[in-house]
Amino acid sequence: MYKQLTYAERYALDVCLRDGLSYRKIAVKLGRSPNTWSLEVLENGGSREAYNPRLAQLSSSLRKWQANSRNPAKDPEVWAFVLGKLNQRFSPEQIAKDIVTQFRVHQFGAGKGNASSQALKA
Repeated sequence: MYKQLTYAERYALDVCLRDGLSYRKIAVKLGRSPNTWSLEVLENGGSREAYNPRLAQLSSSLRKWQANSRNPAKDPEVWAFVLGKLNQRFSPEQIAKDIVTQFRVHQFGAGKGNASSQALKA
């Protein structure tokens, strides 16, 4: 059964990469296959040096959000907005809040928290 990586796992991966550990050693240390970690780095940074756990978490959350069939904002304009905010060094929480107000997106998971917590912790 597939289980998505958490921010804590992504952060731990980043620390291991900075320490120069191989994917096999990272796999042993973090309890997932070497392939999981190499694909994570390839998909969310392209190289060991370029990997950013914060950006990887946001990208993952946004991909999941984009794929959600109930998502009312499947729009390239939203993606451009998010990328612009990331370049301005806004936090994922700030970006999610701004998406809700800027694009009048309905809150995710009504009754289960606000839009920022649902959109970015998905």
